Amino acid sequence: MKDRKNNGLKMFFSSTNLTILLAVIFIFCLIALGKQTIKFLSIRSQIRDLEKNIVALEEKNGQLNNLLMQANTDFYKEREARLKFGLQRPDEKVAIIIPEKDKNSQIDKKQFQQINPINWWDYFFR
Repeated sequence: MKDRKNNGLKMFFSSTNLTILLAVIFIFCLIALGKQTIKFLSIRSQIRDLEKNIVALEEKNGQLNNLLMQANTDFYKEREARLKFGLQRPDEKVAIIIPEKDKNSQIDKKQFQQINPINWWDYFFR
């Protein structure tokens, strides 16, 4: 009886059907492993990209915090009020200097048209 069982097991393990079955199972395992490897690499790439985004956003957040701290100072508020709204302190006097126009530098169109051809002549031939 034992010999028959041993013979049956030997025949089963040495048969080509078992070899084919094991080969098919092995191929399916390889395909599943390949798919999982591709997913793993894709997720790892996404994680790297997100980590880069985190670093960039943290840097931008730091810059914005610095700007906010600067904007909360009295000096900055006063400067912006002066520049944007033209405000001044109550005890302060503002002097506005308007430059005088040089009468010699202003040339009307008629004079310019007369002078222009002469200037071109001088530019090319002198």
